[in-house]
Amino acid sequence: WKTTKNPTCKEEGSREIKCTVENCQYKETESIEKLPHTEGSWAFVKDSTCAEEGKLEKTCTVCKEVIETAIIPVKAHDFTDWTETKAPTCVAKGEEKRECKDCGASETREVKVLGHAFNAEFTIDTEPTCIEKGSKSKHCSRCDEKSEVTVIAALGHDYKNVDFTIDLAPTCTEAGSKSKHCTRCEQKAEITVIEATGH
Repeated sequence: WKTTKNPTCKEEGSREIKCTVENCQYKETESIEKLPHTEGSWAFVKDSTCAEEGKLEKTCTVCKEVIETAIIPVKAHDFTDWTETKAPTCVAKGEEKRECKDCGASETREVKVLGHAFNAEFTIDTEPTCIEKGSKSKHCSRCDEKSEVTVIAALGHDYKNVDFTIDLAPTCTEAGSKSKHCTRCEQKAEITVIEATGH
């Protein structure tokens, strides 16, 4: 057998055998298998990022053909710290956001409702008067919500330890009047006639 084409790692080779009898043109040919590739080291084609996969390739050192590839997984995002974009309230959720320093991808998450924070002490919302009820409640320190709204009874008029006031002074011919005035309002009680003084 005589090699007519040497095989490589890219192409098959060939060989032939001929009849040795003079003037006989008979011959046979057959292929020679490709040679195995000579593997090189892995080389980066593209490094991975947090947005895309990377790629490695291994090439034959003889023919430079790519004989094997490998994927480099996507990297984890390098996020900033969480930043509040919407503050939570007593009744509504808030929101926080963070962004990747490399690719700008962002994530958001909810911030829990705060709930009301009612004061321990009552606040007078409406002062009671002599004849009208008032009210008191505990106020939330963060909003206008109230709890334990409680009626305060009307005070009633206060005539205790009150001296008479001359409302109308008598004259020689006309009677006058006096009464006790409530200390909290203009209401009068014990209205009494004062006789005319005479000439």
